[in-house]
Parts: sequence; structure tokens; C-alpha cells
Amino acid sequence: MNISAELRELRSRLGDRPLTAFSAANLLRSRLTASEATWSPESLAGPATQLVHDPDLTAGLLAWSLISAAGPRSGWSSTWRALLIALRNHPSTDVRQLALELTTASED
Repeated sequence: MNISAELRELRSRLGDRPLTAFSAANLLRSRLTASEATWSPESLAGPATQLVHDPDLTAGLLAWSLISAAGPRSGWSSTWRALLIALRNHPSTDVRQLALELTTASED
């Protein structure tokens, strides 16, 4: 599976349709969470890095889906914390908002 190529294809199909992009990103996040046996955080780090540094809304939403699935699974390793920080500084206000809603630790 070449996740980078698949994400590029998905991104091109979503175009400039923000609601569809959000729906697709949310579905991707759910599927990743449900299929953890088929991927590792390391396998998603490269594609997430590429997406998080792209100012496009769709790229940011797809980065959010990868980070929200792989970050917790990695125990919020330094790689995934850095990606989350980058996402929290994304040019898109909506992407920044979603990133701010992700938590790396719970308060008891």
C-alpha cells in the first residue's frame, strides 16, 4: 500500500469541496482507528509530514485524520507532538480548530 499516492489521489478528487473534504477526513480517521492492526504510526509519519506543511484546507484535514489516529497510538511520541504543533499553526482556521481539539494527555 502506498499511502502517499492514495492520499494524493483522494486529495485531488476532493478538490475545493470543504464539506466533502471534512467528511472524507473524518471517515479516514475512523477507519484508521478501527484498523490499527494494518498500519503503524511510523508508516503514516511521512504522509502526515507532507500534508501538514501544505497550506491547502484539504491537505490540513487529511493531516488531521492521520495525526488524530496515529498520535495517540504512538503515545504522542515527539514526532507526532511536533506534527500536532505544526497542525495547530496551519493557515486554515478550521484545521487549527480541529487540531486544538486534540489532546495529548488527560487531566485527572
